[in-house]
Amino acid sequence: MVITGSATAKRVIVNLTLIRITMQKKHSKKIGVALLVILGGGGLYLLYRWVQSSRMNALSKSPDSIKQSQASQPVKASTPSIFPLKLGSPKNDLVKQLQAYLGVDADGIWGPKTQAAFTVATGKTQITSQADYDATIAKLQNTKAIASNNVRGDDLMQKWTTNTSLQLATIDKVTLTGVVKDAYGALNPNNKYTTIGSNYKLNRTDYTPLGITTKGFLLLQINTGAFAGLYTADVNKFTVA
Repeated sequence: MVITGSATAKRVIVNLTLIRITMQKKHSKKIGVALLVILGGGGLYLLYRWVQSSRMNALSKSPDSIKQSQASQPVKASTPSIFPLKLGSPKNDLVKQLQAYLGVDADGIWGPKTQAAFTVATGKTQITSQADYDATIAKLQNTKAIASNNVRGDDLMQKWTTNTSLQLATIDKVTLTGVVKDAYGALNPNNKYTTIGSNYKLNRTDYTPLGITTKGFLLLQINTGAFAGLYTADVNKFTVA
């Protein structure tokens, strides 16, 4: 009986040991799977961060993002001694930017063609300082924007006038600024505003586009209702449909 009991106890111990080993293996497998999941997830996250970082670096180097917006800002002189900029000035980036707005060959050299175009556009013969240069570039940018708005406005007016089935329509939400004409024909704000939502067609009975102002805005007549009167608005937010 002692021997039998001892043998049975040994078998029980062996079985318990096997069960424990099996459970440990299963537990180890679960831990291993969990570790793989965690490591895999971490790896995927790191990969995602790397891709995002690469994309941001690529965007920062793209000529269509930061550099293009910076290109519209006036170039800064490396030294005040570069001024005045005038006919015969040494080749430099300020003149190159200026030439781009004047519509002449942008080679950075202030020659006779640049001089003639500059005088016609500004009424001046030279640029005396960085502040003068900044103001000149701002004026040329504004002139260019007005010219572009005039072209768009003329196109809208022609389509609206020649095809009576078309209506003026908004591309984006737009604010109309009320104006009145003074004794000299100048348009002055009258503190009256109204907003029109995007993709909205303006029926011909209530709205009449009159043309483009000297500052490049669409001049619009509202014919009826509480907001009847003259208004100016951004011409680039309109189309005809």
